[in-house]
Amino acid sequence: MGKLNFLILFLLFSKSISAQSEPQVLGYINMPDTVLIDVNNEGLKFIYHKLDKPESMFSLSANYNVPEWSLEKLNPGISDLSISSLAEVKIPVQNKNFQYTITALNALDTLQKVYYEVKKGETLYGISKRVFETELFLVQAYNFLEDTNIQPGQLLHIGYVKKPQILSEVVEYQAYDPINEDQDLENEFVSKGSGGVITIEEKGAATWNAATDEEPFLFALHRTAKKGSVIKITNPDTGRTVHTRVLGKIPPTHYQKHIKVVISQKVADLIGGINKEFFVTLQYHK
Repeated sequence: MGKLNFLILFLLFSKSISAQSEPQVLGYINMPDTVLIDVNNEGLKFIYHKLDKPESMFSLSANYNVPEWSLEKLNPGISDLSISSLAEVKIPVQNKNFQYTITALNALDTLQKVYYEVKKGETLYGISKRVFETELFLVQAYNFLEDTNIQPGQLLHIGYVKKPQILSEVVEYQAYDPINEDQDLENEFVSKGSGGVITIEEKGAATWNAATDEEPFLFALHRTAKKGSVIKITNPDTGRTVHTRVLGKIPPTHYQKHIKVVISQKVADLIGGINKEFFVTLQYHK
């Protein structure tokens, strides 16, 4: 069956159950598989994430697969220390994250419907083509519109996004041992290095993230090392070395260019970093 024919049948099926499944809107769309998207004055798209339980910048970044700096840009002043006082957090969404056509009904198990609330002065063409870069006829089809007339406050079904991954386990502080983690990561680093990969060596300034003062975890941010890889960090002044996981890229607007690596407070403690910035040598695999 062709994709267009399937889409038509799917839309007819959706319309037949729309009376039962039409979302109610009270700030949020109260259906588990729907999400309301908005656009700020800079054109950045975002959804709201309700903080129903203790979460961190890292867990939000991992669950939604977005860098922490993009969370900070949409939520000025947010940090691991302030996040517990918030009721909701804005999560960035890019057009590339949207799925505009469904080719199989079972795909809905992994997707959420995306709705957009029409603002004053907006047109259906502008919303479709300029805001979401999709086809006008698709938005019309999803919303069963016979023409292009829309009203401020009207909810439009735009497409779909993947449901966020939910981390299945959070490590309890009492059960976490950074020394054991360093040993495990060292074994992983050595094993990877014996596989014929290229080892990159760098020297330069390290700085620690002030928001992690009370956190026992080991992690680093680097400009080019692959996310999820292991990086070896040595403080020549003390001779101490730590192996830690690279959580992502250094936010381009938050740190000066001479900073080679951003580390957690615990990494700085283990290698004897006293000053806010100190000299280190780095090794990681390409």
